[in-house]
Amino acid sequence: MEQFIKGREFCVGLLGNNPPEALPILEIDLEGDPNAIQSVTDKKRQPREKICPAPIPAELSDKMIEYTRGAFNALQLRDFARVDIRMDENENIYLLEINSMASLGRTGAYVNAAAVAGYDYNALINRILDVATVRYFAGTSLINKADELKGFSPKLPLPTRIRTYISSRKDTIEKTLKEMVNTNTYVRNVDGVNRLGSIIKRELGPLGFEHQVYPQVEVGNILLLDNCGGQKYDILLLSHLDNSTVLAKREYFKMTEQRIYGTGIWENIGGLAVMITALLVSS
Repeated sequence: MEQFIKGREFCVGLLGNNPPEALPILEIDLEGDPNAIQSVTDKKRQPREKICPAPIPAELSDKMIEYTRGAFNALQLRDFARVDIRMDENENIYLLEINSMASLGRTGAYVNAAAVAGYDYNALINRILDVATVRYFAGTSLINKADELKGFSPKLPLPTRIRTYISSRKDTIEKTLKEMVNTNTYVRNVDGVNRLGSIIKRELGPLGFEHQVYPQVEVGNILLLDNCGGQKYDILLLSHLDNSTVLAKREYFKMTEQRIYGTGIWENIGGLAVMITALLVSS
């Protein structure tokens, strides 16, 4: 028997190895009732709503991720897992269990958190296969202390890890690029230009970017996005959101084996997609 923990319930998903990537923390919506749980019946018939990212302070988020990674490493798990957590009314954190083969049901917590992190379902499955393949064939699993003392490094070269990461998100990147290209951003189409800006805000929001909007009546709003938290900027990226191609001459998204086509893709939209991908990689 265990003492019941009154409070809130969370899930933390991990993906990868050495160290695993932490997916955005997800909260099970208990509707403010500290005595509530999500039962097996709930899961099968009508799962409770999920809130992701969970509305908790950064220090609590960091602590949950630290505990989750610690449990993952202590049990010598690999590739992916999900930890279920209760937090009591004094913000004490309790690990209920660790699911070494987290459910990949489309309505489940793990898949939901992965979607917030930018993985659609196909990309998530490919990513799990990818990290398992890298671990298995690179011999990075269960590294012992003797190997470390000999200077053995379990990490693959940076270019290899970047290619692996981008490859796993290829479908997601192409889907976002298609959405951007098929948005009519002709210079006088204010609604279209602002819609492209909204897509960029949506993509960068989960990475901690805040935005300021400078309204423009005739040509679409100017956006300033930063993740510096009020500190001094160290990198500045500039891009325009509009293009000069009238509706009658614009081309919609089209892809062949070697190339991707569409209005604005070589002028600015492709660059915006590359920028978003680069920020995802660096995060």
